Amino acid sequence: MPGRAHEEREMKHKSRTLRSIFACVAFLLAAAGITPGAPQNSMDKFKNLEFREIGPAVMGGRIDDFAVV
Repeated sequence: MPGRAHEEREMKHKSRTLRSIFACVAFLLAAAGITPGAPQNSMDKFKNLEFREIGPAVMGGRIDDFAVV
């Protein structure tokens, strides 16, 4: 029954792959501080946002363009 042995090896490989993916996802969620049962407020991600004027933040006093008529 060589076909049966091949199927068993294939199932073990799929199982290991799924366990690895699950472990990676769990690690990333834990590293991000997200727990599966914790409700999240959609405004939490904006609470540390600071407003600034639109445009370059720092010009440094350099001349970008010079036009002569």
